[in-house]
Amino acid sequence: MPQGQTRFRPVDGVIIFVTSIIVSMGVTLLISNYLSIKTSALVSTLVLAGLALGLLAALCGNPLAVLGNWRIGGGLAVLTIVASIALVPISLAIQAMVDWRFGIPAEMLRALLELLHAESVRELVHVWVIAALTVAIGEEIVFRGILQQSLLGWMKGWSAIVATSLVFSLLHTPWRMAPVFVLSLFLGWLYLKTRSLLPSMLAHLTVNTYTVVSVWIAGRSGAQDAIALYNESGPPPLVIVVLSVVIFALSLWRLHKLVVRNEIATSEDAPTDDITRAS
Repeated sequence: MPQGQTRFRPVDGVIIFVTSIIVSMGVTLLISNYLSIKTSALVSTLVLAGLALGLLAALCGNPLAVLGNWRIGGGLAVLTIVASIALVPISLAIQAMVDWRFGIPAEMLRALLELLHAESVRELVHVWVIAALTVAIGEEIVFRGILQQSLLGWMKGWSAIVATSLVFSLLHTPWRMAPVFVLSLFLGWLYLKTRSLLPSMLAHLTVNTYTVVSVWIAGRSGAQDAIALYNESGPPPLVIVVLSVVIFALSLWRLHKLVVRNEIATSEDAPTDDITRAS
């Protein structure tokens, strides 16, 4: 188990994860007819993360220790953001192939765009807090901090990442499973390499922020129908996708080198600027 994180048995972690997911889904079903889709999404995420942290507190005492390293340096943060931005065109290209093969479920798309809809900058900030910030923090605590960490007690690193990513993608909108799975592989790798949830939270937040802002910009262009709004964006040009793959690969390589370098420095009790372990 990564150093400095909450220690719990793998089976306890899985029980916490399953319980939190079931309760969160149940609450969502109960309140969806009475609250707006935005409020329902916020309540669902808060219940998911809050219950998980509460159960962790009952088992381990300090649930926030699941975050691992509390501080990350500027170099790691910048590389994480660059890799996350480069992943966006790749995900859009994957989604375009899925849409071409299976089509777009109009009702799911309308629900998603209703969640992300904002008329003003003030509403945009409100949507960003709900659909980007809160989701990134809550889902990373539950999926990477609890589920993946639990699976690491039974599996090797990449096996735990793939298993977590399968669950993560299955619990998201079905027609977006492919790009969500790819994103989850990246988030799981970040967590495994850095021994901290903060980089995966930052990456998740970056991708979610792009989605929120892009939908807001597309909505201001004048498209009224959900399908028309989605189709206006279209798949990214091939040259952009290829360039993104190159940037993403280089960013992963640099992230790997940075983490290894700081692991060596830490093992020698030398100070490090980029990753500081929580005491």
